[in-house]
Amino acid sequence: WVTTVGASTGPRQFASNLHLTADGGATFDQSGVTLTNGISSPTPVVMAATLPKAGGGNEDPLCQSDLAPGAATGKIVACQRGTNGRIDKGRRVLAGGAAGMILYNAIKQDQESDNHYLPAIHIDGPSAPFLAFVTGHTNVKAAWTNGVATPTQGDVMASFSSRGPSVSNGGDL
Repeated sequence: WVTTVGASTGPRQFASNLHLTADGGATFDQSGVTLTNGISSPTPVVMAATLPKAGGGNEDPLCQSDLAPGAATGKIVACQRGTNGRIDKGRRVLAGGAAGMILYNAIKQDQESDNHYLPAIHIDGPSAPFLAFVTGHTNVKAAWTNGVATPTQGDVMASFSSRGPSVSNGGDL
């Protein structure tokens, strides 16, 4: 006998709003989810790939390595979702002194309101508008609200869920 277990979303999310500002008065807003405290004071944003890692080197947009101590002190680090665990990413940027984390989906995907080690907001993809704003402006700062319990569509299969057997791979339906 084989048992297949699936995971789906619940009927509630903790909605928040990410607000970015930059020199010249430019702004960008995107909805997201968070269980952690928000960040009310605009705080500088940096891309994870630009920061030094504890073991040396850069180019780590997925936040798979600890940041060098002090590399992100007083900053919000933007990390791309994928490969390593979402909460692990927050732990790795916190190692560099980060004040918060923006976790962004590179593609349209579910958002998870995890209990991170530091204030964090998870925004959906595609990430192009968010990345264009952060990389195309100077002195980008972010703030977001505390998450508010909000009804949402439940029973959507989670991205990490097993998909089970199917006819195409020889299984029974």
